Amino acid sequence: MPVSLALGYGAIAVEIAQTVETASYKMTMAQALGWLLLLLFCSSAQSFLRRRTRGGTSTKEMHPTDDLFWQKFDHFSKKSSQLWRQRYFVNDAFYKPGGPVFLMIGGSGIASRNCMSRNFTWITYAERLCAFCLVLEHRFYGHSQPTGDLSTASLRYLSSRQALADIANFRTKIAKKMGLTKNKWVAFGCSYGGSLAVWSRIKYPELFDAAVGSSAPILAKVNFYEYFEGVQRALAAHNSECLKTVKEALDQVVEMLKLPKYYPKLKKDLMFLTLRSFFFLHNLPTLLGTVSAAISKAGAGRIIPAEIHAMLMTMGLCQPLKINSVMDATYFLESLIMLIGSFVQHNKNQKNNKRGQVTGLQSHSQYEAEPRGETALQMMADSVFLEEPLKEGCVGEPVLISIDEFCDIMNNTLLGSPYYRYIKIVNLIFKTEHSPCLATSYKDKLEELSDSSIDAHYSAAGRQWFYQSCTEFGFFKTTDSKNQPFIGLPLRYFLKQCSDVFGLKFDYNSLKMGVMATNMYYGGFNVTGSKIIFPNGSVDPWNTLGITVDISKDLPAVFIKGGGHCADMYQQINIGSAELTQAQEKIFHILQNWLKE
Repeated sequence: MPVSLALGYGAIAVEIAQTVETASYKMTMAQALGWLLLLLFCSSAQSFLRRRTRGGTSTKEMHPTDDLFWQKFDHFSKKSSQLWRQRYFVNDAFYKPGGPVFLMIGGSGIASRNCMSRNFTWITYAERLCAFCLVLEHRFYGHSQPTGDLSTASLRYLSSRQALADIANFRTKIAKKMGLTKNKWVAFGCSYGGSLAVWSRIKYPELFDAAVGSSAPILAKVNFYEYFEGVQRALAAHNSECLKTVKEALDQVVEMLKLPKYYPKLKKDLMFLTLRSFFFLHNLPTLLGTVSAAISKAGAGRIIPAEIHAMLMTMGLCQPLKINSVMDATYFLESLIMLIGSFVQHNKNQKNNKRGQVTGLQSHSQYEAEPRGETALQMMADSVFLEEPLKEGCVGEPVLISIDEFCDIMNNTLLGSPYYRYIKIVNLIFKTEHSPCLATSYKDKLEELSDSSIDAHYSAAGRQWFYQSCTEFGFFKTTDSKNQPFIGLPLRYFLKQCSDVFGLKFDYNSLKMGVMATNMYYGGFNVTGSKIIFPNGSVDPWNTLGITVDISKDLPAVFIKGGGHCADMYQQINIGSAELTQAQEKIFHILQNWLKE
């Protein structure tokens, strides 16, 4: 079972120490350090070799060039002449003169060279259609920073409209620079990037000949209560017992959060969440420093394994569970509920993706280990040693387990009550995943989101996307609907966060006006234009804000049975979903026919 992959390299190191301790064998600190470094080296080396031999891709494809484009700072001010440098990537490995130009539009994350590998369907389309490929990073995300900070004053220039103008300006000038003015251009994107792709075709039909907006939400909505309705439908479709046990488990958590006397039990049940994986690169210097200090202190003497174990177990502890306010309790509950949303949203994406993981639900990026048997830590080693960001702006987030696997555990009565079954899943997830522990402090969350330094939000991009949520999109996943299994996440909880982070003027009225303006400007569900493809997965809770049925022959929807968020963007492994394969081929042939016109 994939969940068993929670025994990663960090756990192996602890197990080594425990095994040696049990045998009453004394190990020198130097030997312990040797084991740790050996495990880390093997992890990174195997991942490196695996990446280098995987798929037989060409050197040219695997190393697209990156460059910087001088972009306008404010497209809507005639007085402003300020410029900034926006990052983009180029891959001409498959291009033949006269072929189309594919532009992948980055969303709320870091753009990456990895977006241009054959692991993504748009690149396989490019190979078959001899296309020139470009990836454009979104302003204020990744390396594309217009102001050098993320202050609220600077974020006034972070909006989908500015981003859309960036895209149009980039397309116009790059086409002239590279001699691509007579080629047909196609915009691609996933999730928010998919929305931008759709809107690029709608707003700039003279610049883009077609668009593919994978899992693109095209209706902004303050209260996105339909999200958890979608989660309920997906779980119920597996079987009604799964939905019932999930509701029982979370209902028990809600009841326990109401009374402080139950906090110690929650703390005890979630005790394993306090152990961070020390093989993450940012913890490695601290680990080595600790080991070196111990060696110096011990001199030529030996240190018993119990002390090694103690050091490993105290590396990077999360704060103990403390519920000091309603916002603390709600934030903790949100973290538990959103894990389930993530399982459903991304479902089997990772099973169909050659790479295994690609990434960005903001605070819950899950890394799956099949089909090649890679653990989350190995995937981290891939990213760390090959300089590939974990959060990419081309495709959505992967997940550790599928709906089927999640429900199999939740329905397993041998694991105890529904509450204990879910606690088991959470513990296993956070013992392995990129998120090293479960967040519980609302104060800490506010401090993190209020930090306006770029370094603090380089990979997670929490502050940037939260600003867009509080100003133009909403998309707040509440439990206000009666047709879903959860309670405890009212709209006021999210609105308070907006005002707590950005100021009192960021309230419900300002957000409501912003969302209305967004829908009026782009048209919402009243889609105009032509030659736009709308792929959506049937189990993706976001599909309620997208197009799931054909509007016209030139505005087709591709609805993928069993598909998760941006499922069509993942290139499949040898054994994949027939429905997904058919959908991907349908998208290809539609594009192929349009490009012939």
